[in-house]
Amino acid sequence: MGAKPWVAEKFEEALEVIKSIGATVVGCATFFEWTLQFYENNKEEMDFSFYASVRNNIETFFSLMKHNPHNLHTLRDVIRYTEETPKEGPGQWNFNTLVRAVDGGDEADRDTARFMASHNLRPHIGMEIARLLGKHECDILAVPLWIETTSSIGAGTSIMFIGRRFDDGLVISAAYAFEQATHHIDKFRPIVVPRTELFKENKVKIRGDWVKVTRSQQGHR
Repeated sequence: MGAKPWVAEKFEEALEVIKSIGATVVGCATFFEWTLQFYENNKEEMDFSFYASVRNNIETFFSLMKHNPHNLHTLRDVIRYTEETPKEGPGQWNFNTLVRAVDGGDEADRDTARFMASHNLRPHIGMEIARLLGKHECDILAVPLWIETTSSIGAGTSIMFIGRRFDDGLVISAAYAFEQATHHIDKFRPIVVPRTELFKENKVKIRGDWVKVTRSQQGHR
C-alpha cells in the first residue's frame, strides 16, 4: 500500500463502521491487471496522451473565447501569466503537471500511433473498477485514504469510496452515510475552504446536509 502502518488499522476501523450501518463488505478484491507496478512500468505511455490532451484542450478553450483579456493562447502562456500575477498566488502552487505537458511536445502528438496507443490504454485500465465490481457483484469499491492525500470536505477519514462511471450519486450516498455515522466533519476542519467569487455569487453551500441517502438491500449491494 506504500503508506504508514496505521493506515491499514484506520481503514479496518472505517470498514467496521460501514458494516454497522448495513453494508456488506466483500474483500480482499484484486484488480485483474492494475497494480502500482503496472503504472510504474507503463507510466510514460499512459501519461503521453494525457499531456498531449492537456496542451490541446487548453488551446481549444482559448480559441473559443470571444474576449481574451490577458491574451492567453497556449499552456506556456498560462504558466507565464500565473507566475507573473500575484493575485493568482503562484507561491501556493507548483506547475509540475503543466510543465511536463509543455515539455512533452506539441499538439501534433495527437495524430501519432503512439498517442492512440496511449489514449486506448487509459480507458482500458480505467475499466478495471467496473470489471472488479462486476466480478464481486458490488456497487462500490472502498480503498484506504492516507495522509499524503488531502481529502475533500466531508470525505471519510481513512477511507475513499469509488464507483462505476456516472455512479456519482451512489458514491456520494455511501460517503454521506459514513459521515453521518462518524460525524468527522464536526470533529475536523478542512485545510482549505473555497472563498472564490464564484462560490459567493452562486451562494454554494459547502457544509451541511445536502443529499438524501438510499441503500439497496439486495445481494452483496
